Amino acid sequence: MLPERPKKQRRRCWLRATTTTKYVTIRSKVGWFQGHWSGGAQRCPGTDCCSICASGATARLFTYFMVEDEHGEVLIFEMPERLYDLAQELEDGVGTQLAIRREGSAQNARIEILMTGFERVAELDIEPFVRTLGVSRKVPKIDQA
Repeated sequence: MLPERPKKQRRRCWLRATTTTKYVTIRSKVGWFQGHWSGGAQRCPGTDCCSICASGATARLFTYFMVEDEHGEVLIFEMPERLYDLAQELEDGVGTQLAIRREGSAQNARIEILMTGFERVAELDIEPFVRTLGVSRKVPKIDQA
C-alpha cells in the first residue's frame, strides 16, 4: 500500500521575475560560482584547464539568493549580471525586503529590483544548493582494473 499523498506539494524552486511586482525577503547570504552559459550553466575551474576559456570566452559570475515570497515559500533567485553592484551590496543582506519586477514580457526584458524594507529572519544556508549548480550531470566512467 502506498503512503498517503502529502497535502502540499512544492510548486517550483526558482523565483521568476514577471511584469507583476513580487515582494520577497532575502533569507540567505549571496551564493555564487564562476562559469559559462553553454546550453546550461557550467562551472569554470579557471583559465588553465577550462576548454571554454581556452576558446576565448570569459567566465561570468552567477549569483543566487534564497528568498521567501509573500506566501511563505522559500525560493531561489538568480541575480541578473547587470545588477552585480546590488548583489555585492546585499551580500550579507539577510532580512532585506525586495520588490522584483520585469519591465516587459520578453525573455530578455530588464529586471528592476528595489529595496523596500527590512525584517528580522533566520538565515538559511544556500551553499549546499549552489554546490549542485553548474556541475555536470553526466554519469562518471568507472575504471575497471
